[in-house]
Amino acid sequence: MSLRTVVRIASIIVVVKAVLIGAVYWRRAELIGRPVDAGSVALTVVGAVVALVVVLTAVAVAARYLANRR
Repeated sequence: MSLRTVVRIASIIVVVKAVLIGAVYWRRAELIGRPVDAGSVALTVVGAVVALVVVLTAVAVAARYLANRR
């Protein structure tokens, strides 16, 4: 299995997990009567996307560096 495939699988797992956690948190907040603020949700999503891009970029740079060392 190539590194590219591993990175794709890992990113899909991270996204699915984030969506599931967000859905559970959103539903729980509705049940206890505290609706979630849309602005904080948007800010959290943007932060998560930026963090994911930084991690994937770091992995890609490390993989390219290691591939060029051979």
